[in-house]
Amino acid sequence: MSDPAVAPVYEPPTLVWSGEAATQQEWVLFVVFVLTYVAALAWATYCIARDGSPTIEFEWWRWKITCRRWSSTG
Repeated sequence: MSDPAVAPVYEPPTLVWSGEAATQQEWVLFVVFVLTYVAALAWATYCIARDGSPTIEFEWWRWKITCRRWSSTG
């Protein structure tokens, strides 16, 4: 029988991490940039479909899309 007073020996888990925890993947940044640009173009297309005039500007951390509509007074 085993003695209940003896604690089992700790063994670390066998998981292996292939890289550092804080590494930066350039392809992820590129994919995020392209997807946000595609979303900006989709919004500009929607603006044009609603008789507007889109302006797309890139700032250092976001896309700024402005949709100016033509006034229908007349």
